[in-house]
Amino acid sequence: MSNENLVVTRSGPLYLIRRLPASTMSFFIGLLICQSIPQATAQLSVSPLFDMSPDSNALVLATGGNFSTGINGRPFQQEALITHEGYQYASWYHNGANQDIYIARRDLSGNTWETIDTGFNMIHGNQNWDSHNVISMGISGDGRIHLSFDHHVDGLRYATTNTGVATSSGGVWNSSIFNSERNSLNVGGSTIPRVTYPRFTNVGDDLVFTYRDYGSGNGDHRIADYNSQTGQWSNTRFVTKGRSTNQTYDDVNNNPSNDRNSYHNGFHADSTGRLHTTWTWREGTQDGNHDIMYAYSDDKGVTWRNNADVQVGTNSSPITLNSPGIEVVDLDRRQALINQQGQIVDHEGGVHVLMYHRRQEPGFEWQPGDGTFFTGDSAYHHYYRDPLTGVWDVNRLPVDTPVGERPRIGVDSQGNLFGLYTQSDDLVIAGAEKITGGYADWEILYRDQTRNYTGTPLLDNKRLFDEGILSIFVQEEATSSHPTNPTGSPLHILEFRTVVPEPPTYGTLIAGWATWDSGATPTASVTAAGVTGSAVTTTEGLNWHTTDGRGASADGDWGTFAGPPTASTVAGDGVQNENLELPNATTGGTITFTITNNGTEDLELDGFHFNAYAFRPKAARAYELSVASGDISNGVIYTSADDEITHVAGAWDNYAHDDISHSLLGLADNTLEVGGSVDFLLAFSSGDGDGSGGHDLWIDNVAITAVVHLISGDFDNDGDVDGADFLEWQRNDGTLAGLAAWQNNYGAPSLLSASSATVPEPNNLLLMLIGIAFLRSRRQ
Repeated sequence: MSNENLVVTRSGPLYLIRRLPASTMSFFIGLLICQSIPQATAQLSVSPLFDMSPDSNALVLATGGNFSTGINGRPFQQEALITHEGYQYASWYHNGANQDIYIARRDLSGNTWETIDTGFNMIHGNQNWDSHNVISMGISGDGRIHLSFDHHVDGLRYATTNTGVATSSGGVWNSSIFNSERNSLNVGGSTIPRVTYPRFTNVGDDLVFTYRDYGSGNGDHRIADYNSQTGQWSNTRFVTKGRSTNQTYDDVNNNPSNDRNSYHNGFHADSTGRLHTTWTWREGTQDGNHDIMYAYSDDKGVTWRNNADVQVGTNSSPITLNSPGIEVVDLDRRQALINQQGQIVDHEGGVHVLMYHRRQEPGFEWQPGDGTFFTGDSAYHHYYRDPLTGVWDVNRLPVDTPVGERPRIGVDSQGNLFGLYTQSDDLVIAGAEKITGGYADWEILYRDQTRNYTGTPLLDNKRLFDEGILSIFVQEEATSSHPTNPTGSPLHILEFRTVVPEPPTYGTLIAGWATWDSGATPTASVTAAGVTGSAVTTTEGLNWHTTDGRGASADGDWGTFAGPPTASTVAGDGVQNENLELPNATTGGTITFTITNNGTEDLELDGFHFNAYAFRPKAARAYELSVASGDISNGVIYTSADDEITHVAGAWDNYAHDDISHSLLGLADNTLEVGGSVDFLLAFSSGDGDGSGGHDLWIDNVAITAVVHLISGDFDNDGDVDGADFLEWQRNDGTLAGLAAWQNNYGAPSLLSASSATVPEPNNLLLMLIGIAFLRSRRQ
């Protein structure tokens, strides 16, 4: 691959980099990239929700058939489970007299499936029980359901409903919804004689239909457009051409081939309508697949561009073996690369490919006698194309579990990834959390060993993206088999809740009392912008006062919260008459702390903090913290045990305080909206009321904090994105994605900024680096 393939951008200052000479490019990339590997962060997880079985007798092929006994859930089925307009749809073969095609739907508010026999059945596949002859389903924006089924180099079989069937809630649902089967895309149109691997892909409200023409090792891939406004198909054309290209491939196998076909992992459109595809080549000599290829189209597959934005394919000049810049991973035919594995595109336009092949590190090289698809030295690999740079990255999934069947991959709205496969009859779910600068390490999140599953588990990509629900279509193995007769087994739709770690947060101080100006109505010593704070005390006996500085806390913390700012910063040296005292001869007393949000943003309250200790044991050493009134959930937050607060005797100690903090995150409503106020009541009790001996309670460094959600690009976790974060990016991140996050969010504010580092602003920095690179290239 050329250097130009390494950095490909569409817009922004980084676009300039694409045009630099190769030597300059290498220098610039060297400046930007540090050797940093993302590590696993908080645990991404899944938890089972529902186990639904719309058919207890789904088709399992005869054991004497071709390729596999599985027909429901194959890696080249792009869609078997689809969510559309509040309903979920599934299609499969039933083990009936004619291998009937069933379709079912359910209202997502419940788990009841409405199943119908479409009246269509298997004709081609049951002649030799061929597992290639799958059902492909699509739903266009006009509410029309599309089915294409039962092909392995066979004439097209295609059926649709009328428009609106999938958009009319609770409408008619029986076999009458389908129009007659046809062998052309349009009624009365040209027949399509040789179809394998049909796929429907949504591009906005429209669809594209892709399929292989001719056979394995000697085939082309074609695409056609469906317009949901007209209900018509048009413009059938080439994507790739493998037949009769007069292009020869050879590698270490020394078995040259002149013909081939592309085996696609999928066709997926991003939010802009850009259509992405990845694939491998299978040569006519049939001795394995080779390389991973990539191309994209901004016009629904009329023209195709390579990884470096260069046009490489049209109908009259399709993509071929020798098209420049399409190869993104170099793998020869000895790398046990199986075709048609997992692909998905995320909300940012990032392309994700999940494929297994031979491990590439030392010690796993091909050895004589290894089978073409030997999996003993293989692992699942996640390939990711950064949409900003065009750079491909690779991460390997855990290898402590051997490779199983071909995988599928899905992505949620936050970019978190989920990989699915079966291994030794178990259903395995793996996951990788999206983090700043890339992805955390892949982990095995779930393994179901309660049943024997077969085939490739398929997922509902839209349900995962829209609702964070992992909905999986997977079938059990049959408990009996026959060499010439099919059998049946339960088909399952399994649902899992995806538990995504909350974005990292920290508390920031919004109101603090450390310099006590009154024993009756102390005002807050420090507040965040837009926040006011006050307090009122009551007592049972002598009044609170501030004249005894022996009770000041000198450790600088607000309870267990360290700031910034520190309490010592606010209170000077922290020990000069700067505490609140409930004197002896009282049994208890209260302080009501009030804060008001006069700012422009709602505040998610995080915690209430204070320091306390008693001078001698008869002081009021029990307390209760509650929300007395205001715009968050009211009620008791914490009630202590009797005499819970530590006491000292005989000599005071400015470092003896209990550091007390209570979280507010558990409240049903902890959000203080703009214009709102809240009253926190801190009530002390259990004092003996003994006026002799000086049994005093001392309070200091009271604070209320709010949550700050970390901003992408905030590498030092201080709530803003500034020059200090660039320095932290240099030290510990070093990825182009991390740099882009810093650039995009530079200047994002926080409640209290703690950074004072000075570095150039993003655009100036990039221009400076480019300028240095140019100077360097001119001197060489």
